[in-house]
Amino acid sequence: MKKLFVIAGLFLLTATGISVTGCYKDIIVPTITQSGPPPSVSFNNQILPILTTSCAKSGCHVPGGQTPFMDSAEAYKDLINGGFVNTVVPNQSIIYQELNGGPMEVNIPSQADINLIYYWIENGAPNN
Repeated sequence: MKKLFVIAGLFLLTATGISVTGCYKDIIVPTITQSGPPPSVSFNNQILPILTTSCAKSGCHVPGGQTPFMDSAEAYKDLINGGFVNTVVPNQSIIYQELNGGPMEVNIPSQADINLIYYWIENGAPNN
């Protein structure tokens, strides 16, 4: 009976170790280096055109497709209310991570556009 408890204990210990270490995903996001405050970025004039031309395609980020919706009527509300933007730690924003080394990077290949999105988030993601 004692042998059974030892074997069961070893099994549980091994299973716990595998479950804790087996599901780790490391995302390395390059940092943007700048001196001084971030440049001012307009959501409506700079960010929205990038999102509507690159992301609001048929079957992608449009109503009936994947969230957040990037059409002009819904983009800001869906990004902010959907938890895709983290103004406290901008490089931890889902939208930034998806575009900067993530699977959506192919849709916005310009690093300058990705930087604009980062600066917009760093400025507090204003609806301007």
